[in-house]
Amino acid sequence: MISIVSNSLFFGHFKGDPMNGKKNQKSHRNKIILISLFNVIMASACLVTGTLAWFSANTAVEATGMSFKVKTIDSIDYDLYYLKNFVVDETSYDGNLNSTTEYFSGYETNRAGSVFELVGEEADYEEGKDPRNISGLWPNHRLTFALDIKSGNPKSFALSSWGETTLDTVKTKVNEVDVNISLSWAIDMYAFFTSVTNTENVLSDLTNGFDTYRVQTLEDKFGYDQESPALNPPDPSVLCDSITLDNTKRNLLFFTIAFSNDESTWYLKKDNGYYEKSTSGNSNCYERLSLTDLEFTLS
Repeated sequence: MISIVSNSLFFGHFKGDPMNGKKNQKSHRNKIILISLFNVIMASACLVTGTLAWFSANTAVEATGMSFKVKTIDSIDYDLYYLKNFVVDETSYDGNLNSTTEYFSGYETNRAGSVFELVGEEADYEEGKDPRNISGLWPNHRLTFALDIKSGNPKSFALSSWGETTLDTVKTKVNEVDVNISLSWAIDMYAFFTSVTNTENVLSDLTNGFDTYRVQTLEDKFGYDQESPALNPPDPSVLCDSITLDNTKRNLLFFTIAFSNDESTWYLKKDNGYYEKSTSGNSNCYERLSLTDLEFTLS
């Protein structure tokens, strides 16, 4: 995974995966020295920063607020879990958590054998290690969470508010007007509610619920793009409006935040400094952008 960070994440082409002419002898020696020095620096940086690279390797923008909160109204109570990993035939595959770097870069493929873990209080985690921190999410990867709804009578789940960081140097043209590219154009969000048999073993019940969730065909409910940008401030995005609790069962709401690597989100930088949508492009235009202050509401 570290080689992906150094070779793909900073400069690479994400096409199909989330992820030089010769000069005189003196300049060639200098190039070799510079490349060697660069490789040493990059190798050291990857060992330290891991999957923080996508949003926080830059110095122009601090990825503050790249996390989320869930709020409720009335007497609604829940526990929040994150999809830690998958265990299939005694083989472990990464879920939200990258097992090499121990940061939350997300996963590519839904599998059976999901293993969920309870999310604690913010104060319980070191900086960057809170499962609600989405700043390490890679292109073509996703982060999945689950709410175990314990009381109350919620009917819907929505992204009620959020902000973003854009850059004046990362822009495109829409109808001949300059528009800053937004990370929201490459982010998808899904949610699904289900009631499963309550075995009194919440982790087992979450696995059963996820097996239903992972085979659903769901529509992206965070459908912003260059042609349909978000308002400022944006309207709430209702991710699920079909919550009906069954008090005889365990009531679970799963939601996923995904970093799309679809060709429709790719941009190619032109000689004039502007980015244009292009299937020959990649996701690198989003490298220093972020979503901030995401707040979900269960109501």
